Amino acid sequence: MNTIAKSILLMLVVTLSVTTKAQLFNATYTYDANGNRVSAKVIYLSQSPSNPNPKIDDQLPIDPQTTLKINIFPNPTKGLLRVELSGVTNEQISAPSNAIRVWDTQGKLLIAISPISTSNTVDLSGYNDGTYIMQLFFAGKMRSFKIVKG
Repeated sequence: MNTIAKSILLMLVVTLSVTTKAQLFNATYTYDANGNRVSAKVIYLSQSPSNPNPKIDDQLPIDPQTTLKINIFPNPTKGLLRVELSGVTNEQISAPSNAIRVWDTQGKLLIAISPISTSNTVDLSGYNDGTYIMQLFFAGKMRSFKIVKG
């Protein structure tokens, strides 16, 4: 009897763990001078019925008066990914050093977009499902984002 109960419990745990979806997130950490983590900012990316197109809402300070606002969606994506930028001037957005680059997990550069605009489309439809790293270069600064295609 005890063996049967343990077997049923094990089957239940395995079934629940297989059917549970993983929750995707983007985390940004802040460290002090000694290397201790002092804060964490977590943005959950998994889809929900109330938000079928989750976004990464992030900001990149350019100078004291300007902050670039970054929206990347949908993530996870089936292929086409939108990268929308706001909060900066047309002169700032058109700088030739601004770029979007997408890398695979092996470090191979897959996509390079330059110049960029306030509304960009990144096409991952020709690539396998998986995790990619997107880098946004703007005003001499770089920000990385985890992109999931699936």
